[in-house]
Amino acid sequence: MSKAIARFQDQGIVEVGTDPADGRRTLARVSAGHLADVRRKGAVPADAALAAALRAAGPASVAEIISGLEALAARLRPAQPGPVARQLRGAQRPG
Repeated sequence: MSKAIARFQDQGIVEVGTDPADGRRTLARVSAGHLADVRRKGAVPADAALAAALRAAGPASVAEIISGLEALAARLRPAQPGPVARQLRGAQRPG
């Protein structure tokens, strides 16, 4: 596990620090920069990229594929937000 965390830390995905309640423990959390990247990228609709990738398909086919992907995304979305989703929501608040 520590190799994966170190790799994520090197990539700027997580921040690592000592647990203030127990100095023997190390805590990792998603970095503010990564949360901002996820929020920014998540705000960009994929419709244009999909249309470019499916240029040979007609508009009706592209619309059908986008509709199917939206339905899939809705099914994959968890009923309760996990810690990353809560952090993203917190990062969206001004200030």
